[in-house]
Amino acid sequence: NSVLRESIEDGSIPENLFYLKSDIEEIEIPSEVTDIGKFSFARTGLKKIVIPEGVENIGLGAFYHCEDLTDVVIPDSVKTIECNAFEKTSWINDWYENGDSDYLIVGDGVLLAYKGDKESFIMPENVKYVSCEIE
Repeated sequence: NSVLRESIEDGSIPENLFYLKSDIEEIEIPSEVTDIGKFSFARTGLKKIVIPEGVENIGLGAFYHCEDLTDVVIPDSVKTIECNAFEKTSWINDWYENGDSDYLIVGDGVLLAYKGDKESFIMPENVKYVSCEIE
């Protein structure tokens, strides 16, 4: 965690900081972080991530391919989540299989994923940002 603290610059976790470090299973993101950079935790062994209140942006592929990631907490302060931020995680895969709604809306109105029929898609009123194109 000291590497993370020392790497933060202007509230941002740098791109690719822990990319491919599969031995990282647990990390605490400091409260001063406002931006999580592209692929910063991609392909790590993370099992749980609690994004602290104050984070506003989660970058492209930030947690991409963290296959053991099952527990994710995203606060209301998050305004944008770029494409594939949680793609190929157990958390998102479980939602696709078992989620109660066709819409996965997190943070401050971020539509993270949609699993319904494309032709019947209707934008929910509380959505302020769409993470990726609806497939």
